[in-house]
Amino acid sequence: MAALTKRWNALKGGIWHDEWWGIVFGRPAALVLLTLVGDWRILTPNLVTTLSFAVKLACAAGLAAGHAVWPAIALQVGYALDCADGQLARYRGKG
Repeated sequence: MAALTKRWNALKGGIWHDEWWGIVFGRPAALVLLTLVGDWRILTPNLVTTLSFAVKLACAAGLAAGHAVWPAIALQVGYALDCADGQLARYRGKG
């Protein structure tokens, strides 16, 4: 129960200073991701930021190639990863 409280406190750090899509989708999706992999030591906030950037680059390449559906999904995954890096840093007490 203490770990769940710690994850919730990581979420509360900036939830009301975000736009509506972050409140509705990004932050909750990041909380689910944090619940699943938040204690994996190999996964650092910097690595999550790098993964977010890579997913968004793949999204841009897909859009440039004329695809529409999977880049739209990839963009949302990238956004959730972008929200998760800050939550992961707060969860672990890193700056």
